[in-house]
Amino acid sequence: VGTGTFISRIIRVIFEDLKKRKQDGSWPTYVHHELLPRLHGFELMMAPYTIAHLKLSLAFKQTGFWKFHRRLGIYLTNSLEQSGAQQSLLSFGFAESIAEEAKEAAIVKNDTPIMVVIGNPPYSVSSSNKGEWIQEQIKVYKEGLGEKKINLDDDYIKFLRFAEHFIEKNKIGVVAMVTNNSFIDGITHRQMRKHLLETFDDIFILDLHGNSKKKEKALDGGKDENVFDIQQGVSINIFVRKNENKQGLGTVHHAEIFGKRESKFEFLNKSSIASVDWKKLDYAEPYFFFVPKDFGSEEEYKKGFVLTELFPNYNS
Repeated sequence: VGTGTFISRIIRVIFEDLKKRKQDGSWPTYVHHELLPRLHGFELMMAPYTIAHLKLSLAFKQTGFWKFHRRLGIYLTNSLEQSGAQQSLLSFGFAESIAEEAKEAAIVKNDTPIMVVIGNPPYSVSSSNKGEWIQEQIKVYKEGLGEKKINLDDDYIKFLRFAEHFIEKNKIGVVAMVTNNSFIDGITHRQMRKHLLETFDDIFILDLHGNSKKKEKALDGGKDENVFDIQQGVSINIFVRKNENKQGLGTVHHAEIFGKRESKFEFLNKSSIASVDWKKLDYAEPYFFFVPKDFGSEEEYKKGFVLTELFPNYNS
């Protein structure tokens, strides 16, 4: 949950919606009985965990609500661990409180029917999250790949799997995340894409590009900037599961933005999921790309020979 930016925005959106429907008089009751019991955030680091509490208290205060009769649902825990207090935090000297946090977080993780998972997970290829639970969960993204080098241990991929796990369990819901965009067209991510297609009915990919490693340019040849101060390209991904008895693979809707950071922000600020010009993708096995691809010459390409037939001695 970091410093609570996403959740404080959710609070504002819900409040504005009630106001629009002239129901804001019921706001205090709604917060106590409907909102707080259903709003949860997990954070591993002490500083953002503390700031999140302050930010959410302020967000509620700005709506005219400030009398809390129950705790905010922000827990000091590692999202990618199933249970148990974080050993790295026990040295602070309040082990009992942290153990209680982990226990309460475990109830949410194991017993609460989560319908919406939202956020901006960390991107880290050299992930230090190697817990048994998430390592087991991530195996479905690696099945049958037969690759010597598999780049599927990035933290952002683990968080996507964590989110997907809740929707699989609940059989209905939405995942909305801003992530590294390498999974939408990476070769080793093909089984991951297939698994997401099996879980969700509709997948919306808004590719924000901005990958300086690929030296991406705008369509007119101009500068293409990242929305963050990072080298890796970014996408906004919305995964929707509408049907409990889902069969077959889902539908992929794609849109993209190139250009300068300011123009991307301007586009995002005035857009909604309904106003974006989505293109339905015709994906195909074995790669299930979440980006547009032209397969018009595929049959002609297949008439050729495999490079390893020409060069019997080869390595990576």
